[in-house]
Amino acid sequence: MAVPIVAGGVVLGNLLNQFFSDAQQTIERARREGQYLAMEAGIQLRQTVESARIAYADSLTLTMDRVDATIQRTMGQLQTVVQGALAQQAAMQTNLAAQVQQIANTLPFRNEDPQLTSVRPRYVLRMDDSDVVFRFQGNFLHVQRQGYEPTLRFLGVEHAATQTTTQQLEFRIPPSRIFDPATTSGARIITFTEGTLKIPYPSGRIISSRAEANFTITIGALPGIPGSISLSFRITRRVRTERTRDFPVNLHSDDRHTHKDVEFTATPAPGYKIDINTAQITRGSKWGAYSGPDWVIKDESRLVCRATTEWNEAFGIKMKPGMIDCSMTFREWREDDIPETVTETVNLRWGDTRAFIPGSDHKTGSDGQSWRTDSQGWKISFDAFDSSHNDFVGTDTTSSPYLRVEAQGNGFIIKAVRPSELDRV
Repeated sequence: MAVPIVAGGVVLGNLLNQFFSDAQQTIERARREGQYLAMEAGIQLRQTVESARIAYADSLTLTMDRVDATIQRTMGQLQTVVQGALAQQAAMQTNLAAQVQQIANTLPFRNEDPQLTSVRPRYVLRMDDSDVVFRFQGNFLHVQRQGYEPTLRFLGVEHAATQTTTQQLEFRIPPSRIFDPATTSGARIITFTEGTLKIPYPSGRIISSRAEANFTITIGALPGIPGSISLSFRITRRVRTERTRDFPVNLHSDDRHTHKDVEFTATPAPGYKIDINTAQITRGSKWGAYSGPDWVIKDESRLVCRATTEWNEAFGIKMKPGMIDCSMTFREWREDDIPETVTETVNLRWGDTRAFIPGSDHKTGSDGQSWRTDSQGWKISFDAFDSSHNDFVGTDTTSSPYLRVEAQGNGFIIKAVRPSELDRV
């Protein structure tokens, strides 16, 4: 719990040490719980406390009743922010970063004082042998003087800067010297490590005195993918149904009559059409005097064939009557639009995108059936590596820091952010 500010009882340096410890506690709790945005706010709070140590270096040994009113007011503001962060007050957590930045903007730095305003990167993805390039921006007036060279320390090893200006420091360090490989190999969550940026500077209080500004640097190694992504959407599937039909063609003249040019008609069931390429008249049984059957009409709506059988009798002698027993066969078909919901897994690595156009036509696999996506009714479900969950039902670039849905033409793209984009969260 934060040390209360009691006039005459608390040394400013000790108070800032307690604020630093409380900020670290907030960061660690957010890391354990996977609350990475809250963790970033805690890191910003910690950096502001470290900056206050530099800005108030002349007063660190004084008790609070001996510092000026401006310092007392700033410490009161810091204490309020720290207590809110420790208590996990929702309203305070929401505005924490803005409040911390406001305090940082009021710190009374001298020109000689190191100021750290930007740290890049906050996250890295690869674990190969290529160097991670750190760039720190701010005010570094004396870093090019001999004896005032900055260093960056990870895993107990100090690294010299590769480039320095009064406004930017650059360090190049292999990932294996930043992260313990045992903790990053196969990790499914962000793996964090901490280092220390040390910037010497002249204190100006005693001739030739030299002070050091220390900034704690936290960097995270991302898992290989941002999380599990599924895309659900309604489709209208065009389903084709086929079946075989059979219509009898029976014509007999054993009733002592000739039946000439008799037509037989076959029609498909309601909603169906005839595949005329499959229409045929079977051989069946035929004898006596007959002709046909022959096609008269062949189209999608009906089939018509014509046949004749005769009764023959000469000089009272009965001849064998004509008879036909066969059938018309064909396949009939129909196509129906069947609505259904389809869910697909979307595999994205950091920086990958996937385009989707609602209302577009597609083909399914080997069955060859066609389907069309509906323009409405789609949803993206995202279970991130940090256990957060988001559902997207429209373009959205703010709900998740790891995944964005952006408009593109008649559709949209699903975009997993690049690690460098997380630096700006």
